This record gives sequence, C-alpha cells and structure tokens, in this order.
Amino acid sequence: MAVVEHVVVLMLENRSFDSMLGWLYRDRADFDGLHGHESNPWHRDDGKTEQVAVWNDGTVSADAAVIPDPDPGERFHDMTMQIFGLHPDGCPHMSGFVDNYMRQPAQGRCLDPRAVMHCFAPEQLPVLSLLARSFGVCDRWFASAPCETWPNRLFAHTATAGGQVDNAAVQR
Repeated sequence: MAVVEHVVVLMLENRSFDSMLGWLYRDRADFDGLHGHESNPWHRDDGKTEQVAVWNDGTVSADAAVIPDPDPGERFHDMTMQIFGLHPDGCPHMSGFVDNYMRQPAQGRCLDPRAVMHCFAPEQLPVLSLLARSFGVCDRWFASAPCETWPNRLFAHTATAGGQVDNAAVQR
C-alpha cells in the first residue's frame, strides 16, 4: 500500500470548473463536465427569453483569457441568482448565470450575454489539462457556501468560515 506523503490543494480564482475543465473528458459518461449543448436563459428587458449556449471561439489570446469581462458577480445574492435562476422555484437549476451577468454594473461597457458562457477546450489550456489528467480532479466539488473566494478557502482548509460570507470581512 502506498503512503501518501503530500496533499496539494490547487484552488483557482474566478473561473468555474465548466469554463476551465468542462470539456476535459467530453465523451466520458462518468465525468460531470460539458457536452456542448448546455445553455442558460436570458430574460431580456424586452420581455423575450433567449437561450445562450456554452461556446468556445477556438483562440488562445489575451482577449479570450479575460472572458467574461467584467467578472461575474461573486456576492451571496449574485450566486443565489446564478444557482436558482431569475424566477426561483426552490430547485438549484444553475439557470441564472446569464441573467445575473447581464445585471452586473457595466462600467461604461456594453455587456455580452454570451461572455459568461465561454469555455476553454483542453488544447487551449495544455498545462492545466495535463495536470488535471495526471492527478485527481473533483468534477462534483461544490463550494461550501455560495459566496466569495475567501470564505470558501477558509471552509476548504479549516471546515469553517467563522460566519463570514464575503471577502471584505475576512481580509480585515
């Protein structure tokens, strides 16, 4: 029996699993990633609903590396909408990403509803993909709390965030 000498926890920032590794094992039924037909509804201001699909532009560029820009909302109320959708029925459908993104402060820019559904293919992220294929990847790992980065890092390493739900309180 092998003895485990080290455990390394790699926690990435501001990128979802689907965006970075969702297509790692695209054709495997035992991998909970993307297949290419996933979408989120966008309830437009004109009353129409448009389905926005996951997509990849096939490039590796500085522009692609920062999609979406600005970042999606990370506050508790943002993540609640992302998980439960604009019209929640109590079920976590993961259907509110586009709606929430389109309600973020535009900071003088025109927001693209497709931005939050952008994903990378494994060949676009060769180092990350090699690490993921060479070591364990948690494809069913969920944040301890639907909130910002630091409370979840505290949960991952200490099993509690001490009641904190945003980065500001933790960083004081």
